[in-house]
Order: sequence, then structure tokens, then C-alpha cells
Amino acid sequence: PSPESIPTLILFLVLVLITILLIPVALVIYAKEESFTKAFNLKIVIKKVLTKKYLLTFIIAGAYTILVSLVAAYLNILTQPTIILPWLFSAISNTLIATTVMTMYAKAV
Repeated sequence: PSPESIPTLILFLVLVLITILLIPVALVIYAKEESFTKAFNLKIVIKKVLTKKYLLTFIIAGAYTILVSLVAAYLNILTQPTIILPWLFSAISNTLIATTVMTMYAKAV
């Protein structure tokens, strides 16, 4: 990237990180309260995001996602000649990650 585009890139990455932190909380609040108004009330969402429990959960969920993805990728490489097994491992790992991580977030919020 050119030197003049670096501040824009940094701003973009900060906004992406903020979004990644906020969306799980909004989804959990919506699931618990069944209210879009409460789910997207930034005051409530930010208050819940800035807790030690949620931030620790966020880091653990990230590490868990990376670990399961690496195992699935390794299994995909080993079973590539079978054609169907890599697809199956990807489907199972994605379902496992989504279910486990959202459960972790629900317990943290």
C-alpha cells in the first residue's frame, strides 16, 4: 500500500475490530430479549462488551476458532483425494465453531 493510504487502512481495521466485538453482543441481546431496539442500543451493547468476562471470552473464542479451523484444514488436506470428505469436515467444523462460540458469548453476556 502507498504511504498515504496507511491511515485509511488503520481506520478501516479499527472499525472492523469494533464491529467484530459488537455484533455477537447485539445478537445475544436480540435472542434473549427479542427486541431490535435493545439489541442495537449502543449504550447497552458497549457496556456489555467492555467487561473483563466478555473480552476474555472474545479472546478464547478466537483461539478456539483458529484451532478448530486448523484441525479441519489439516483433515481436508489429508482427505482431499476423496472429494466429499473435505466438504464434510468443513461443514462439521463450521457448525461446531458457530454453535460453540455463540454459546460462549451468550454465557458471557
